[in-house]
Amino acid sequence: MSEVNDTSGGGADDQKAVEELIGFLEPATRLDIRRTALQYVIALSAALDGSAARLFMANDFAMGKCTQLAYDSAKTEQMLANVSARLLTNLSRHFPDRVHQLLGEHDSHVLDVLLEMFLTKLDDSTPSLIGYTLVNLSTLSTVRHRLVESKLYQKICPLTTVEDKKEMAVDILRNLAFEDGFFIGFGISTKAKSISAASYGLIT
Repeated sequence: MSEVNDTSGGGADDQKAVEELIGFLEPATRLDIRRTALQYVIALSAALDGSAARLFMANDFAMGKCTQLAYDSAKTEQMLANVSARLLTNLSRHFPDRVHQLLGEHDSHVLDVLLEMFLTKLDDSTPSLIGYTLVNLSTLSTVRHRLVESKLYQKICPLTTVEDKKEMAVDILRNLAFEDGFFIGFGISTKAKSISAASYGLIT
C-alpha cells in the first residue's frame, strides 16, 4: 500500500494533540492555521512504527473528522488540496477499510469523485496523491468490485501511458488482478492484465 511520508511524528501527547487539532481543521478556521494543523496531523499519520495506527484507532472521532475534512478540502479548496490529499493518502494506507466506510457515508459517489480528481491535470502532486489513495482503497474487494462493475477501470487503463500517473494506474490494475474472475466476468482486457503483471515489481 502507498503512504506519503511528510515528516516524522509521535510522542506521548499525540493523542491529546490530535483531539485539540480537530477544531482547527474546520472550514471556518483561518487558512494558514488550517494548513499548519493539517501538516501536523500528516506528520502523525506518516509514522511507520505503529504509533499512527494506534493513535487513530484510539480516537475514531478524530479519524472520521480528519478523513471527511481532508476529502472535502482536497476536492474543493485549491489552496489546501495538496496537503489534504497527503493526509487522505496516509489515512487510507493505515485504514483502507475504515476510510472507505467513512467516505462512503459522507459521499455515496466517492470513488467517482476520487477518480475524476486523479484524472485531473494539475501542476502539483495532488492528482498523484489521490492516485495513491485509490491504490490503497483498491486493496479492498468491495472497491475492486465497484471499479469493475461500474466500468470505472476503463478510465484508469489509458493512464498507464501517462508519465506522472502510470505508477498509480498500474498499481490499481494490479490490485484488480488479484481477483481473476474479473477478467472473465467483466471483460478487463488481456493487455491490461499483462501490463499490471509485468509492472508488479516496479511498484512500491
